[in-house]
Formats: sequence, structure tokens, C-alpha cells
Amino acid sequence: MMDLVQPEKLPQWITGIPDPIYPEIPQLQPKLLDITLIDELTPFLDPYRYKIAYGGRGSSKSWGIARMLIARAYAKREKILCCRELQGSIEESVHALLEDQISRMGLTSAFEIQAKKITCLTTGSVFLFEGIHHNVTKIKSMEGVTLVWAEEAEKISKTSWDTLTPTIRAEDSEIWISFNPDDDLDETWLRFVEDPPPRTYSVSINFHQNPWFPEVLREEMMTCKRKSYDDYEHIWLGKPRRAMKGAYYSELMSDVWAEGRALNLPYDDTMPVITSWDLGWADSTVIWFAQVSLSEIRIINCIEFKGTSLPGMVKTLKEMPYQYSQHILPHDVAIHELGSGKSRKEVLSGLGIQATIAPKSVSVIDGIYAVKSFLPRCYFDKTKCEYGLKALKRYRTKYNEDRKVFDNKPFHDWTSDFADAFRYLAITPHETGFSKWGSAIDYGTGSKHI
Repeated sequence: MMDLVQPEKLPQWITGIPDPIYPEIPQLQPKLLDITLIDELTPFLDPYRYKIAYGGRGSSKSWGIARMLIARAYAKREKILCCRELQGSIEESVHALLEDQISRMGLTSAFEIQAKKITCLTTGSVFLFEGIHHNVTKIKSMEGVTLVWAEEAEKISKTSWDTLTPTIRAEDSEIWISFNPDDDLDETWLRFVEDPPPRTYSVSINFHQNPWFPEVLREEMMTCKRKSYDDYEHIWLGKPRRAMKGAYYSELMSDVWAEGRALNLPYDDTMPVITSWDLGWADSTVIWFAQVSLSEIRIINCIEFKGTSLPGMVKTLKEMPYQYSQHILPHDVAIHELGSGKSRKEVLSGLGIQATIAPKSVSVIDGIYAVKSFLPRCYFDKTKCEYGLKALKRYRTKYNEDRKVFDNKPFHDWTSDFADAFRYLAITPHETGFSKWGSAIDYGTGSKHI
């Protein structure tokens, strides 16, 4: 068992008894807190701008951070923003975790637990809960936030970090970050672990450092370790995946970063733009934007639409500064719908988008080979294509652990819409700039699991 930090070792702001806001209410009189922490978390009590705790499952990092923030809110007035990339409801936030820890610390009478907010009655501290991605304007307008806790931060995008960090500008404000690493190309990993900013404390915490690690999780951990050591290292030791098992393009996408082909890529207004679409039904619609020359393919943008009508998507395209030469769509865009009697190709034509149909004769597997030949010539805008880059790296076939074989088709998940749209770009002859269409495919390198 690791040494635990006893209350007498903690700084004055966490052990000192604060002045009461309501001296006339006896049950709200502050009391000395008795909390324990593992050694790896004690630097969170020191004044760093960024405090990073990452690692695998069952490490107790979220539990420890929650208790420290509650203690800090109880000791002095704070405005604490608890955020993540996406938060569809309060149930997806750390609200329930904080409520549970407040109860365990014996502070229920000192905090008012509301549906979307938690307030400390002794100091006036408040916990707020927001998703960053869909609340950019709200986040930018927040004033006086002194502490941020970004949970599940492996999912937070570059755009969201670029929005959040300059917004938190109160004197001595801090940003606390906890996450289980996913991919070595994730923005949070690159920004705060690979190349951390000044005044950062970063620590890896795993299950063996957690003295409260439950036996039921130990059994799960040992089963995982026995079945797949790679999964064990990722899930339980918090190591980012550098090549996902069965991923078609993982190595080639790592090459994109290693060779400096993910960069700030400007639009060249002397070259036309080709778009390539995957029109989802229940899924997302994804559109890649490319400029093609003889020697390189410049992927300048990638947009994902969810729940957007065809007219809405076309409106977005027309509002962009691009001059288009071609719009590539899958072959099923020509199928007539029973309700309207029109195909989506006809609808798009009426909106001013003339579709080029991707070849139906090219199978998915042959299309994957075409992408492998295509990728070494691609340059990507690393910001505008952030989600697309992640999707291409993670697009995979499923591995059967019991049979020890890969499926002979792609696994359908959130990456599929991005990968399908990119595949149509790779297999469809372009109207401009590329002279090698129709030649034999160079299958190149990369995952052979197809």
C-alpha cells in the first residue's frame, strides 16, 4: 500500500478553518477536514497552472481530484468549471461523483446540491458543469472562473482547448486535467504530456498506486492481461495506443505526423476544390475538401454534419470561400426515395450541386488498398481535419479474441463515415490535377488486416 498523506501534511488552505459566511447557523460552521491522498496527487496542492493526472482504469485519480476540489471549495471561495468535450446531460458530468464525495466527507449540510449546480454554503463556492464543443460562446463569456476540472480529457479537441485555456484568466487560476490516454495523436496527450506548457505538473497514476483498488476490478484486470497484453497496457496501465489492433491505416497516419504532413494548410485560391461525401442515414454526413496537384493531395478541411438537411449542407458549402470543381458522392445517392420519388442526386442537382458518382464496381477492400496508395501523398490541415485524422487512424476491422483472427470487413463505428468519404475520394477519377488514375494500384505499406 502506498503512503497516504495525512491531514497535518496538507497546506493551510485545506486544513485551516475558514471564516463562516453564516455564523448564526450552527450546522454551517466550518470544521477541520480529514482527507487522505496518495503521494502522486499531493503536488496538486501546490500552485501550478496546469495539473495533469493520467493513467489507466481503477487508479482513483478522479476520486482524489474530486475530494481535493471539494476541500478547496469548502476552504475558500472558488468558481469551479467542470467540463468535458461533449455533455448531453448532467448525468454525463462529474456532478454525481462530486455529490457522492461530499457525502463521504461528511459535508452534506455544507453544500447545496442542485440539478445543474453545486454550491458551498460556507464559502459561496460554486461548481458549474458544461460541455465545451457545443457551448463555445457560453464558455468564452464565463467570467471569474478560478478552477477548471477537465474530465475524460482525452476527447477534448484542439479547437476546444484553444477556446478554453485563454478564457480561464483569473489571477492564480488553474486547470486540472484527468484522462485515460487513448491515442498518441490526441490533442490532450500531445499538448500536456508530450510537450507540456510552463508551470505544469503531470503524473501517471495506475491501479497499483491505488490502495483502495477493489478485488472485482483486479479480477477484470487479470483477465484482460491474460487475453491481450496490448489491451492490458492500454486499459489498465494508461498507455496510448500507437497502432490500434486491426486498424487499416494506423501506421500510415502515424507517418503523416512523423513526416510533417499534418500542418496549418492554407486554401490556395488558384486551385479548385474537390469534395468527397459520405451521406449518412442515421449516421453522420462527412465531407472532405481536397485540392489536388500532380505531386500531392492537400486535404484542407473536413466537416461532419449531424441531423442537417441537404439544403443546410449545401448552404454551408456555398458560404465557404472555395471554388469547387467536383463533388464526389457514393453510388446510392442515385437511388430514388419512396417518399419524394426523387433521388438525393436529383435533390442536390436542384440545389446547384452536380454529383460525380463514386465507382460502384470498386469493392470496399479494393478501396482500402487505394487509400493506402493515396495516403503517402496527402497533406492535412491539422486543425480543420482533426476529427478526420483521428478517424482514419482508428478505422479498423474487428479482432476475434477467441478465434485469434480478424474479420474480413471493416467494423462499423463513428470512424466509418469519415473513412468511407475518404475512400470515395481515393477511388474516383478527379477532374483536375492528378494524372495516374487508371494505373495499377500500389498497395504500399500499412496494416495487412483486411
